[in-house]
Amino acid sequence: ERKYSYLLQQWLQAAASESDYREAAARLHEVFGFPLVANVPQRLTQAVGAAVDGYYAQAAAPAAAAEGTHLAVTADGKGVRLQRPRAASDDPHPRRGKGEKRGLKKEAIVTVDYSFDPVPRTPAEMVDLCMRGRTAAACQQRRDQRQQRRAEGLPEPRAPQQPHVRGTLAGKEAAFESLAHRLHRRDPEGRKRLVVLLDGAAALETQLRARLEAHGLLARVEAFIVDLWHVSEYLWEAGTALFGETHPERNRWVEDQLRALLHGRVGRVIGGLRQRVTKGRLRPAQRRALDKAITYFRNHRHMMAYHTYLARGYPIATGVVEGACNSLVNDRMEQSGMRWSVTGAEAMLQQRAVKHNGDWEDFWAYYMAAERRRLYPHTAKVAA
Repeated sequence: ERKYSYLLQQWLQAAASESDYREAAARLHEVFGFPLVANVPQRLTQAVGAAVDGYYAQAAAPAAAAEGTHLAVTADGKGVRLQRPRAASDDPHPRRGKGEKRGLKKEAIVTVDYSFDPVPRTPAEMVDLCMRGRTAAACQQRRDQRQQRRAEGLPEPRAPQQPHVRGTLAGKEAAFESLAHRLHRRDPEGRKRLVVLLDGAAALETQLRARLEAHGLLARVEAFIVDLWHVSEYLWEAGTALFGETHPERNRWVEDQLRALLHGRVGRVIGGLRQRVTKGRLRPAQRRALDKAITYFRNHRHMMAYHTYLARGYPIATGVVEGACNSLVNDRMEQSGMRWSVTGAEAMLQQRAVKHNGDWEDFWAYYMAAERRRLYPHTAKVAA
């Protein structure tokens, strides 16, 4: 359909998925001496992005032998800067008003599903990790254990196996609908138990619960877990408000509260904070910080049974999806001065997901075959 070969399109889109369209065109110009304008990869991105759903619909599920015993799902949102609509010619206020920000943002919902093998941990291990209190001997022991596992061909404890990343600007319901279909394809017999990891955003939990229930998956979820690092941020903020950033009592207080949370004593932590609010002589800023932590812990108490999660060997952090947000969205779409149309941003998210999942070569074989069938249906039928 186009004057560019599929191989040239593949090279061009590989460059465009990592850098600015102009830079991608310039890179191929430098290699081949063939001039390309920036809107060539831009147009191709929309065509390529539109084929991604079809590719994954027919793609095989991960090999069962490479899967862990449990499935984990996690999601997060990341804003994408959009182009502002052009002002009408009769707009009496073409310049930004007071407090009006430059550019608009639309949330991209990033989802990740992966399998893992549970390995239990103790609250004391997690306290040492969070407080950076591990001794040199403990660090060396951990390195030795990693080397031993690698020598035996075993993955890291709770390591994500066969992670699959997707992102979309179509909203939470669409993102979680796709996620539910992936879970069915990944575990068609429904034998694996599910663990859900979130950062505490209520809208994410509500929508994800609804989609999992609609697909008959909610009964298989063993735990909805709020990310421990987000929880610890509220403790640090409260500790700083109470003692200041440099006071040694702050670290001891945070460690005590963290230890209580990891032993399942969320009510005790909330009660202690409330007691400080009601009986302490606090400044308004201190009171606000403590009230903020109390509200967060109370709202997410049902997701903070860390003593159970650790004993069962579950992951309790959302680093997988946070890393995916950075690599899928930020690294390409938040570069200096970039503004996107919704259509263009959605196409780029789809294209980058293919690269992120390691499916680039296989996808292009599918894309070329699909294009041939579309353009030359009679020839494709005879060849088949």
